[in-house]
Amino acid sequence: MLMVGNAPCPDSNFCLAHSADAPEPAGGWPCSHPSWDHGEYKSCGTCMHCSSFRHAEEETQMALWAIFASPLYMSADPRPGRASSIPAASKSILLNRDVIAVSQDAAGRQGYRVSVGRGGLQVWKRELQGGAVAVAVHNGADHPQAAPRLDLAQVGFSAVDRVAARDLFRSAGLGVHVGSVGLDGQVASHGVIMLRLELASAHRRWQQT
Repeated sequence: MLMVGNAPCPDSNFCLAHSADAPEPAGGWPCSHPSWDHGEYKSCGTCMHCSSFRHAEEETQMALWAIFASPLYMSADPRPGRASSIPAASKSILLNRDVIAVSQDAAGRQGYRVSVGRGGLQVWKRELQGGAVAVAVHNGADHPQAAPRLDLAQVGFSAVDRVAARDLFRSAGLGVHVGSVGLDGQVASHGVIMLRLELASAHRRWQQT
């Protein structure tokens, strides 16, 4: 659900740092609906059309709000046929069906940070309906960093599970993995890599529906 409203354009670096570095209790927040988390206005939604955020930062905002299970607020209408000043690249983030599906997942579980690694790379996790897991790897540094190898045990899978991975912003399948997922390339400064992970057997059933 994308809710339309009006809000001022905040400072991008402050908002991203505040969102990603907010402390969480041990084991994360066990909150589930009807007690939804509320991240206030998405800076992604309010600033995509006023040049406050870079593209990588827009992806980070969308990813973290989806992980937080927060309502998605924005100040313009991105739907086809509606007058809007949102650039096409930004609109593609707001209308990304895979990321919206994480945001609106029926289980209603709030995500949480599971680790802070080398160079400040953060791993966030949200448990989804049916045993799938959404993961956001966030780089809060002011420079790009090599994408890490993601330990699947860290996000809830066993050492022998065959896990299918999908990159949600690239809309690309990453194959089936056991133990860990090697991520290619770099994580942009203030950027994110967002994945959907699930058992390979469940992934095949999901593709067929």
